[in-house]
Amino acid sequence: MKMETAGCTTKENKPDFLDAVKTASKTLTRETFLYFVRGALWENVRYRYGYLSKEIFQAAYGDPSGSAYWQGWLGVARLTVLEFARILAIHNAAEYVDVHTQRHGWSHPMEMHPMEIYNITREKVIFLLSEAEKIKALEFEGKINELKTVNMESQISSGRVREDAIILGFSQVYLCPRKALEWLANDIRSREILPTSLHEQAQSLMPATRNKV
Repeated sequence: MKMETAGCTTKENKPDFLDAVKTASKTLTRETFLYFVRGALWENVRYRYGYLSKEIFQAAYGDPSGSAYWQGWLGVARLTVLEFARILAIHNAAEYVDVHTQRHGWSHPMEMHPMEIYNITREKVIFLLSEAEKIKALEFEGKINELKTVNMESQISSGRVREDAIILGFSQVYLCPRKALEWLANDIRSREILPTSLHEQAQSLMPATRNKV
């Protein structure tokens, strides 16, 4: 899928966007396609094509709910902490744009830039996962010391996590996405960072969260 480099592109002059998603669904492996759909969600947000997430999910899976997308990520054996945080951050930004587009249309100015939503979500996810490591609530693999030594709380409060800390530390620490999502879904601090579509399907996707979300 070719990335546009400038300006604000709309459905009217990006009509092949959903067709590209449909084609990829037939040609890519299951895991590669997950990354493709994630990339499509982010491209749609970043360049404001004007499509809703449910339209992308419909093109990708024949179902607008996003259930197949989340089920796909829950089926991945392990992800880096950074990759896991990016997935949630991208979808939160996508949902923010969805709500704005449905209320005001794609051309109306936004109160917050989607990148702000992305950064806030990514940093809070990483912070909460570092807390999970401290209390041994989740199992991590890789360079665990990177997760332990970064003072996430002070970096979050100062505005944002240092980019080098994210890249050098959390791209080398691995977790099980299903277990991480189950833990986050049961932590009240996570309510604002877990995508709405994931909350809505939590009971069917993650039985351990039943009656707790």
